[in-house]
Amino acid sequence: MKQTLGFALFGGLLAVLATAVVDGGSSLGWTAYTPMTSRVVDSAGLGLERPVLNTALIGVVVGGMVGAALRLAGVVTAGPPQNRITRVVAAGLVGAAVGVGLGVGVAFGGVFDDVPGTTVVLAMYAGCGLLAYLLSLAMVAAVLRASDDDLIRPTVLASAWMLVVGGALATAAGTGTAWCLGFTTTESTWTATIIVVLIVVSAALAVARGIALRSRATSAPPHIPPNRAP
Repeated sequence: MKQTLGFALFGGLLAVLATAVVDGGSSLGWTAYTPMTSRVVDSAGLGLERPVLNTALIGVVVGGMVGAALRLAGVVTAGPPQNRITRVVAAGLVGAAVGVGLGVGVAFGGVFDDVPGTTVVLAMYAGCGLLAYLLSLAMVAAVLRASDDDLIRPTVLASAWMLVVGGALATAAGTGTAWCLGFTTTESTWTATIIVVLIVVSAALAVARGIALRSRATSAPPHIPPNRAP
């Protein structure tokens, strides 16, 4: 079941990303503060169009079918249950999403009566990123503690470093994706950029968990076989 769900999720993301890159997409409205001009940028409408949802659904179905077919054929891609890589990645992404959501709520929830200045906007962006970073680490620690994991500290420490590296790489990858699509405010540009950033951050969290697992393997005492009777 886990393999089927994993392939379904991957298929949905891949389908949406491919569609966003290939297709120009429809216009996606947005409202945002521009730090360099301290103005509010407005455009009409906000929301995902039906074609994107249909594409995601098709990708989920096809990906799930591939995962189920591989499982029936005896091909298993899942590792040992103690790895808990999926839990670490999911917890880190949820924590980061909550942090970003709180920052967006402050930014666009009517907290400011007037358009804030450049310094306030930049500070708000930095605070949002820091909050997402801390909540991501907190969620990873909480999920592993609930799972009675014995590598909580190594995983959190590795995640603390890898999220910094992953955040920088995700920023570069997201900016590069937006640049390739012309820095437009269309739905395709936003969708592709968000998915690329999620993939990079997910990879960083997975690598962090892998580092923690390797530290346990290297610190484990060597196995000494019992003496055989003559």
